Amino acid sequence: MSVIYDDTLDLGDSNRPTSKLFDLVAAGCRVLDIGCATGYLARALAERKGCRVTGIEVNPEAARIAAPACERIITGDVEDEAILAQAGGGFDVIIMADVLEHLRRPGEVLRRLRGSLAPGGLLLLSVPNIAHFTVRKDLLLGRFERTDRGILDRSHLHFFTLASLRRLLGTSGFAIERMDISFSMPGKLSKALRTLGPVYRCFIAPTLARVARRFPGFFALQFIVAARPAPQ
Repeated sequence: MSVIYDDTLDLGDSNRPTSKLFDLVAAGCRVLDIGCATGYLARALAERKGCRVTGIEVNPEAARIAAPACERIITGDVEDEAILAQAGGGFDVIIMADVLEHLRRPGEVLRRLRGSLAPGGLLLLSVPNIAHFTVRKDLLLGRFERTDRGILDRSHLHFFTLASLRRLLGTSGFAIERMDISFSMPGKLSKALRTLGPVYRCFIAPTLARVARRFPGFFALQFIVAARPAPQ
């Protein structure tokens, strides 16, 4: 995972995975942000919630940009045990925003992370949903084209459905405490409905959100998970 990933943290958009992850972090936490990219989430956690953030980022240029947002920045691959050891332990929260799908051995990394959490600590993940309706449609048409960004990003080494994500976390020693989604509806329909303005925001959008949550495996773009180490 050597490319630079950047994003913006639009806290006014409750459907964005980064906004959902931000909301799940309590003020004043000690946070390990794995794959922190340019530090957009770390910066918001430090400035708005007074969190102390240690970042791990494999891309040196992204790590350089992220450094001012972090209490400490570590440049390297989290799959290298020595890199994770540098971070230490005792973290209240560990965040992996769009990271699992890039790892060669995600289960091994998750098992190691149990030891990096403080007692009662929280693991927060966002993971793309390979079973999103757009991917299903293309498969029906005989297409599976990799892209530069998104669910079929060329750098993704693993693909997850809701069931396979649950299984991975369970076999890695974590119990899911909360599951949420960011979602999308068919593009042309959504664009047309948005022209209705206040009617869309007040009535249609909440209805679409309820439908998406009723069928997360079909409409979820990403799964957002909060999990804690399961008792052994």
